[in-house]
Amino acid sequence: NWGNVLSPYWAARIYAELGGYEYTGRPIGPADGWMYHLPTSADAKSVRAGVLDKFCRCTMSYEFYHACNYGWGETYPTIRNDTRSALDKFMNNESEEKTNQVMKVFDSNDWLIYDRCNIFGHGEHGFGSIETYDAIPVTGSFTVYSLANYARGEDNGLCPELHVLRDEYIKARNPNVRIITLPTSDMWIDFARLVYAPNVLIPSSGSSWVLWSTIANEGNVYTVPHLGWDAKNMMDVSVYPPNFNVLSNSVLYPPDSYEKTRECVGFEHFDRTNSSHRQKLIDCFKSGLKS
Repeated sequence: NWGNVLSPYWAARIYAELGGYEYTGRPIGPADGWMYHLPTSADAKSVRAGVLDKFCRCTMSYEFYHACNYGWGETYPTIRNDTRSALDKFMNNESEEKTNQVMKVFDSNDWLIYDRCNIFGHGEHGFGSIETYDAIPVTGSFTVYSLANYARGEDNGLCPELHVLRDEYIKARNPNVRIITLPTSDMWIDFARLVYAPNVLIPSSGSSWVLWSTIANEGNVYTVPHLGWDAKNMMDVSVYPPNFNVLSNSVLYPPDSYEKTRECVGFEHFDRTNSSHRQKLIDCFKSGLKS
């Protein structure tokens, strides 16, 4: 799980940077992977005590540091530069055929949607209502690429159906858009696409994979709020890198842990075999949650 491997690495790097310490560590990931090229040392920088104090209040295991709302937004230049440098070094040794799947896919106006497809399967994972896709322009001709994580089987069989509704919604708003589903490829290719795409839309929250890749993105990133440890600050745009656009639409978290979802769907525990439950979920996806 690359995201959870990167989380403790960046937690250590961020602690050192905010605290004014030098960093020394070991390579992470396999020797033939891109993460192996991430720095194992870094010079000390000026202390940022205020942000460090907030960072230190996050008490989760650093395997899940991505659930902390503090530190990564303030140190995004380091995360961005080092991630892109590591990927560039790695791609220098990869075939042109594979690197082209990253570097030759997108035109400057194109979009990439990445959906974790975790539907009521984890308390900290939610998916945005259909109005999430209002972020995509209603004018112009461009391609929207869709990349989804079906392989984990966390969508209760609903993600393809929601994506049909999503695509119809996008096309109704802008008939000139072309929508292409990207098949999942090598893990590094899918990760790097999120780093290098010019416009990224993240309609689902809670993914460490998405967080660490898109922080390294230099383009436009549109995301539903990242539900972190300090949930009341998840809409605080100051915790995000400046190229992030935090959307204010509804996010449907599991109804057994999120009251607004429970009020909308009318049940507490989702039963994937219950056709009424599935229909109510779809209805809430289309209508959004009450504020």
